[in-house]
Amino acid sequence: MQQTVLFILFVIFILGIGILLSRLLMVRAIKEIIRIFFNSGALDAQNAKTREELGIVPQSFLERMYRIRDYKPYALQTMLNAGIIRETSDARYYLSEEKLSATALNKYR
Repeated sequence: MQQTVLFILFVIFILGIGILLSRLLMVRAIKEIIRIFFNSGALDAQNAKTREELGIVPQSFLERMYRIRDYKPYALQTMLNAGIIRETSDARYYLSEEKLSATALNKYR
């Protein structure tokens, strides 16, 4: 009985570590996304860039097999859903500084 409880606690601990690590990697990816947009100058619709120009493309199947997960495409989608990153009609992206300043992500500038 005691071994079963210890095993369950161990599994819960491992799951917690996995969730924490995933969250930390997502925060790091969000910081990188903000840096990429500022460095490329994609801060308004006239200077918007494509995913390829920004270097934020999803990994291929083979890349996902042999490399650590790249959280930047997921971070981009999350920020797009929140309105921090906006998309133009021709699939170009830019960072909305007004929306960024209104969020807690402003500290990552």
